[in-house]
Amino acid sequence: MKNLLSLLFIACISITAQAQNLPEFNNKPAYSDPKTKQLIELEKSQDNTMAKAKGIFKAEGGFSLNGISSSVKLPKQDELKFIVKITPGEDPTSIFDLAQFEVRKDQRLLITTVAKATSTQLPLQKSLMK
Repeated sequence: MKNLLSLLFIACISITAQAQNLPEFNNKPAYSDPKTKQLIELEKSQDNTMAKAKGIFKAEGGFSLNGISSSVKLPKQDELKFIVKITPGEDPTSIFDLAQFEVRKDQRLLITTVAKATSTQLPLQKSLMK
């Protein structure tokens, strides 16, 4: 009986140690640091919509963030792991997308639409499909 309780205790500790940390709130992705096993919240910043004419026949639209870099720094590695707490039955890919911002002057820009006199392109959709 004593051996059985000891085995059960060790199994419970093992299961608890392997449990995954989850973000505090639903629908808020966090970076999972493989070295420290901690969750790092991503930057919380106010995004601004923008539309800018680029000459007579061209315009672009998208979002901008203040500052040339994020306050949250992720290490360069082959694989980045993000954890998202969602409600059961919800698709995690509907919560967030990863996209690379372009730095111009003192802002980070995400161009979602480029319009020309003869056509309209959606560069964000193309980059997310890769």
